[in-house]
Amino acid sequence: MYDDYYSYSAGAAALYLGFAIFYIILAVAIYVLSAIFLKKIFEKAGVANPNVAWIPIYNVMLLIKLGDLNPLLYLGVLLVWIPVIGQLVGLAVAVVFVLAAYRVNLKLQKDPIPFTIFAVLLSIVWLGVLAFGKGQWNTASKPLAGVAPVPTPPWSNIAFFMDQTNWGGVPYQGYPVTSAPAAPPAAPPAA
Repeated sequence: MYDDYYSYSAGAAALYLGFAIFYIILAVAIYVLSAIFLKKIFEKAGVANPNVAWIPIYNVMLLIKLGDLNPLLYLGVLLVWIPVIGQLVGLAVAVVFVLAAYRVNLKLQKDPIPFTIFAVLLSIVWLGVLAFGKGQWNTASKPLAGVAPVPTPPWSNIAFFMDQTNWGGVPYQGYPVTSAPAAPPAAPPAA
């Protein structure tokens, strides 16, 4: 009777080990593919060193920067392990990714709404389509012939969300940060 118990345990352990090896290989394959695809997108965007696509976390921060959002917002992903607060922060980081994906789709002349849904549901395939698609990088500072420049993002007047970082080697996207309107000059004192 004890032999059967141990034989099932050994079989289950082998099965779990097999699943673990499979998922590790799958994770490495997804990482390699996403780095290759991000490198191609960074080349299209004119990033000076597109090989930064191989650096974890930084590569997504750079994609978010190219999507006209503050890349430091992605660092919230480091807080997802905290109960409750981490789930809210994780949701906020997911929203930041969706907004950045929308802007990147605009800049590569893709229909933004369907491609943003595509980015949410199948992000690795979305990256591949953007990387090897025919779209050229288009911003307000570098409009393409025959294509309207990408409009300023709606959050450009919110300093917390708008990208105001200056990273060497990452091209300027051409969106001036708009500030609050200046107060009207004070009336001169009555004489």
